[in-house]
Amino acid sequence: MSCPNFEMQKNFPLFVSTAFDPQEYEDEETGETVFDMEGDWMLFKDCEREIEKLNSKLHFYRLELRGGHYCGMQLYLTEQRDGATTDGYTREEWRENRREASRFPGSFYSWEFARPYSEQKRAEQREREKIKRFCRGFLREVYDFHEYGISARFSNGETWYSRVAA
Repeated sequence: MSCPNFEMQKNFPLFVSTAFDPQEYEDEETGETVFDMEGDWMLFKDCEREIEKLNSKLHFYRLELRGGHYCGMQLYLTEQRDGATTDGYTREEWRENRREASRFPGSFYSWEFARPYSEQKRAEQREREKIKRFCRGFLREVYDFHEYGISARFSNGETWYSRVAA
């Protein structure tokens, strides 16, 4: 049974690079899993630093580097722990949480739901667009990240990817 090489996300495209390809293997002497980079290790560390610079400017999301199941590296978008996003909330649930939060002014809970739903949604979309521009621009030019889509998915789990035209 096969499985897809990369994780697809609902609100974020798949960006993949093979400039640094992680390989995991078991050390025969210690039995521990060892992480080895076939590409340029310094290039990988530079990429991590650039992503952390971007993450320090973000409020709702974090960009992460994750290894593919078989090969390559992908960019993965996660939510920040210190800020609520509208993902998983309906407009009514958000409004109810805002009402509840107003009962505890100055608390983390009140800060988390400070904005109206529509304003929060727009702010999150602006931040995701900023991240996509960073990926399609800087990361593509310097670290060879390209956008991919699924071209075929089979019943056994095997998935084929194709590069999205830029």
